[in-house]
Amino acid sequence: MSQNKRRLAHIYIMLLSLCAALSLMPSAVSAQHTIKTVIVDSITRIPLPGANAIVFSTDSSFIKGTTSDTAGVVKFNLSPHSPYILRISMIGYKSLFFNIPKTKRGNRTFPSDTLLLPLNEVALKVATVVGTRADMETKEDTTSFSAEEYKVPEGEALEELVKLLPGVEIDGNTITYNGKPISEFKVNGKDFFKGNSRSALKNLPVELVNRIKTYEKKSDYAEQTGIDDGNEQTVMDIELKKELNETWTANYDAGVGSYGRYIQKIFANRMTDRSRLSLTGNLNDDDARSNNKSFGVDFHINNGKTRKENRRFEMGGHIGFHDSRSHSQTWRNAENYTGTTNASQFSNSNNYSKNKSSGLGGNLRMEWHPDTMTTVTANTNLSFNKSHSFSRSRSARFNSDPYTITNNEDPLDNVFDKDFSAEYMPELFKATINRNSNSSKSQGNSYSFGLNGMAVRRLNSKGRNVSFDFAISSGDGQNKSFRIADIYYYKRAADKRHTFQDQYNSSPSHNWSYRERISYSEPIVKGLRFQTSYAFYRSKSRSNRSLFELDSLDGWRYGEHELGDLPSTEDSLQSVLNMQNSLYSTYNNFYHTWHESLNYNSKNITAFVSTDISYNTTRLDYRRSTIDTTFSRRLLRLKPSALFRYRISKNEKFEARYNGWNTDPSMTNKIPITDNADPLNIHLSGGNLKPSWNNRFRFEYSKFIVKRQQNWQVDAQIDQSSNNISTAIHYDETSGVRTTQPKNINGNWSARTDFTFTTGFGAKKAFRLNSSTTGTYDNSVGYISVDKSVSSQKNTTKTSGIFQKLNLRYHNDFMETKIGASLRYRHTDNELRPQSNMDTYNYTYSASAKFILPWKMTIENSLRMSSRRGYSNKNMNTDELIWNATASQNFFKGSPLIIRLQLYDILRNRSNIVRTINAQSRVDSENDASYSYFMLRAIFRLNIFNGKISSGYSKGKKSKKNKEANNNSFSHTSD
Repeated sequence: MSQNKRRLAHIYIMLLSLCAALSLMPSAVSAQHTIKTVIVDSITRIPLPGANAIVFSTDSSFIKGTTSDTAGVVKFNLSPHSPYILRISMIGYKSLFFNIPKTKRGNRTFPSDTLLLPLNEVALKVATVVGTRADMETKEDTTSFSAEEYKVPEGEALEELVKLLPGVEIDGNTITYNGKPISEFKVNGKDFFKGNSRSALKNLPVELVNRIKTYEKKSDYAEQTGIDDGNEQTVMDIELKKELNETWTANYDAGVGSYGRYIQKIFANRMTDRSRLSLTGNLNDDDARSNNKSFGVDFHINNGKTRKENRRFEMGGHIGFHDSRSHSQTWRNAENYTGTTNASQFSNSNNYSKNKSSGLGGNLRMEWHPDTMTTVTANTNLSFNKSHSFSRSRSARFNSDPYTITNNEDPLDNVFDKDFSAEYMPELFKATINRNSNSSKSQGNSYSFGLNGMAVRRLNSKGRNVSFDFAISSGDGQNKSFRIADIYYYKRAADKRHTFQDQYNSSPSHNWSYRERISYSEPIVKGLRFQTSYAFYRSKSRSNRSLFELDSLDGWRYGEHELGDLPSTEDSLQSVLNMQNSLYSTYNNFYHTWHESLNYNSKNITAFVSTDISYNTTRLDYRRSTIDTTFSRRLLRLKPSALFRYRISKNEKFEARYNGWNTDPSMTNKIPITDNADPLNIHLSGGNLKPSWNNRFRFEYSKFIVKRQQNWQVDAQIDQSSNNISTAIHYDETSGVRTTQPKNINGNWSARTDFTFTTGFGAKKAFRLNSSTTGTYDNSVGYISVDKSVSSQKNTTKTSGIFQKLNLRYHNDFMETKIGASLRYRHTDNELRPQSNMDTYNYTYSASAKFILPWKMTIENSLRMSSRRGYSNKNMNTDELIWNATASQNFFKGSPLIIRLQLYDILRNRSNIVRTINAQSRVDSENDASYSYFMLRAIFRLNIFNGKISSGYSKGKKSKKNKEANNNSFSHTSD
């Protein structure tokens, strides 16, 4: 048989094994059998890590040996054709010997699922050792946290644990660690619902988690080739408990609450050394504003061979469905700087929206090592999505702060009152520029497909390799939207005060791309490598927007038709096509990129310098109104990067990094265009914009002192840009119309530093002090004006801030208490309007306690005072005392059932206010999220191990089989 046929045969066998594993049948892809047991203390039933396990042949010849892991688990791969003898030993315990006979079918098993190791009474009289588990460790580039040291109620999802980790901040869907966004979640180092980072947070029960690790992960290309492309991402890696190997674990969470809240969640997982299969399902409305459904399957499998062995094969992927429906209401007030030293424009809006989205997607990843020098990988993904939305809003613009006139009441209630006039409210009427009642709805669908692959051949063991990779993608989209706007201008002439619009917009799109790249790495001297690559990228994107002015049709004025109605004939629709604001565009891109880099690696130093040189050609075909043009742009671009990392010791390091890159303006900015589809927001283009240049400097220092359980980490980052592409804003004081146009500007830069300190102290390190300090500075520059005859003025807004969070935690086996405080201070200087300078303070202080009572009840209470100062709307300057409480009762042995009552914001004081500031505006917003509610939950948990159901996640139950196993030991000797 030829070599190619042999390889194909092996692939076929691997695929058959995969199918067998996914159908939940035992896999057998090698000639050996895996046997496993858990070693526990015979009295306390606590797993014993570090126990010695040695396998001998029947003639006492050594076969292999290992030690139990942190969960007391011992595993061996043994041939089914011979009997063996197993010895278990550990200091302070008696040694045990077991026969492992061969069965007729060749299957291997330990004498018991759990082996009870008896104490050596003599040894115990000599010494007593007290140990503590490290709740946080830093080793080289990885920081890890022990899940057991953070007290999270049983049955909760991983998100509740992540919130407690030092340096982690969760803001909506954004998760950061020491200021760096977490871009991806992994489970045991493998992808977990790739592309949906929230899935692990929302579905993984904390009981399954052993440790959480954070580190900088290189791209798949860099990991395989050794050529650093600078595309590192901060990931969070969830390590599951190894004692759950070979076990089905299931968690079902159901609950009901006030205001229609409910939750139903199921998670099932089976994990072995060679595979993992996870099933998730969610039905919930836990914020009274959304209804979410999601279902998914995620898996990973390999054939039991290591990366250093021939013919290793692994595969992983997921498929998932989601359906989400939500509604929300948002209040917003803003101050828009106009370029004059004595005036600003103010705006208020109230928006109600409903959204619905659904989708089906999945991906598949395969990796094959035909030999120890070759790696082949392939990835594919596919997704389908649909969306529907509806919104209704009221807004108004003013030439002075309306809250000073209405005594901090919502000015929109007065502006939209049918009796609003100069006689009814003269001051507010004089200050009002315009009002706008707006309704809109849209529906869209999209499809995307992607495939990429890579082959790497190592030519020697010193780092010489060659690789080839490719990627292809395609996508289609279709969006249809409707908008009705009723606008009234208070400062215009009487015949120009009222504008009514009824618009329909259709926007289909299509895109595709492909890329191919070849790379080579050459070792020069020990530790130093030169790397080069060439890549060709080709893409095409097409969009076609058609805007129809339905209000131009007879009988379609002033609410005579419902939102979403269309004329009965196509001819009638085409007769009201707005040519000025309809467009067709096609982009064709051809990119050639050369990458060169030098990498140096030694025991303590890692360094590299690299640059990408790109020659890019883009051709644009553009049609709009009387414009019909085709033109090309050719660019030569550099993208340098550098890294220096010094490992002072195993637990201490310093790192400095630099990245530089261009941002090119859109080609449509060269075309003279006036887009006035929205009469209150007009966009102009037609300038000769320059590309911007961006610099980023980042520094990191971390140190972990094992003996003190103490961690120090300092991060600093500086971002600076030249020729930044900004948006110049012109405000019409008479109508309130905003006209925007892109322009180059210099002076934008920002800096941030984060300092995290955590330390344990006291007996058994029962006390834990955590401190997190963040300092920020932002120099934001923009153009603003109120007079078209005068050029735009350059305005600089300088915003500095500090965020300090401090908490002290104490915990033991039956209680946990914590006190904490935080301060978020922001100072703003506005160059053109110093009277808009402001200082805002958000500060909190809190205390919480949790008690675990002997009858398996857990009671938690937390109090937090949150205060705000410095907001323009005085109603936002509040003191809010937040009281939350939880009571849980575990039932039955192993706690397979937990009943939990959760009470949130018992005093009904919490609100939600967000402030954003830049060179052109200050915006305060608030939404209708309700935080005061209760939730009653029932959580069911079970294990299925070798076909046997056990309650909860507990291990070490003494059974008849355990007794018989220990009785079968044929000799005992004291250590």
